Amino acid sequence: MTRRSRKHPAGNSEGVYVAKPWVIYAAMLFCLIFAGVGASTFVPSFAPWFWKAVPCEILRFEIEDHAEAKLPFTAQVRFRFEWQGNTHESTRVGIAGWKDAAMPLSLTRRFSENRETQCYLPGGLAENAVLLRPPPKWGGIFFIGFGVCVSWILIQAHRTRDLPQREIGRRILPAVALFFGTPGLVLTLGMSLPVWIESIEVRNWKETPATVVWSEVRAKRGSKSTNYSADICYEYQAAGKTWRNNRVRPGDASGFDNSSAAGLASSYHAGLQTHCLVHPTRPERAVLLASPGWAVLLTLFPLPFLAVGFFCVREAIRSRKPPRERD
Repeated sequence: MTRRSRKHPAGNSEGVYVAKPWVIYAAMLFCLIFAGVGASTFVPSFAPWFWKAVPCEILRFEIEDHAEAKLPFTAQVRFRFEWQGNTHESTRVGIAGWKDAAMPLSLTRRFSENRETQCYLPGGLAENAVLLRPPPKWGGIFFIGFGVCVSWILIQAHRTRDLPQREIGRRILPAVALFFGTPGLVLTLGMSLPVWIESIEVRNWKETPATVVWSEVRAKRGSKSTNYSADICYEYQAAGKTWRNNRVRPGDASGFDNSSAAGLASSYHAGLQTHCLVHPTRPERAVLLASPGWAVLLTLFPLPFLAVGFFCVREAIRSRKPPRERD
């Protein structure tokens, strides 16, 4: 039996028609550009992992807050280290500041309890010493995955267009499952699961008196829209120390439109005596409200990706079984 020409795909129910080759190749080129953009962002972000790490002593680490600033919390540091037989000091943190008080507060506790840590020397130069190195830009993986997976799907669809649908599914479905399932799993573990866990945990946190220090509405402008959030800084006593935090809810979602964010900010005006919920063993962790609010809706975003990935995995397994076994 001779195989049908690829120029004239089969017209029966067992065949699938795919666009002309030049369309396939143009689409692949477009997808590979996405992968290239992701790689150009992701690969260089691993450079800090190769910075020279040397022991250092923390001489000063303090958090300063400025209500009117775009990044209201910054760290003032000074640390000393030995390098190539000389003693050096630096005041560079490595990042200018944080929009959330949780990270600086946790670092303050860590460095106050243990002054001996390590710093990093970009390029092996003492004058470039920083206390913290930035994490990799994991978002580039999504661009790489999109480009590679869609390119694989396109080329396999083109190469198998004259084959039975079961054979096409056997080659394409694993890539489709990877394309949808992997982002869904990563987003679920990294975004949704922490909100679900913290939303349950906060019910066992200790209710503690707190005083609102300042309350602002922050605007985050995107290319097509602007999101607003209520940034409320409050002060409380825990573990024999005074702490400041601005985490409002589990998941840190405190409003999306201007009216809701402004309403929340006005409800917790400066000077208000209220209560917050503080972690029983980690006093730097606190929230103002136990309910996650809008964060619950955000946690549902990865579920359709997981559903499509699961369906494609199931169909890929079924396509590898003989017809009688599948029936």
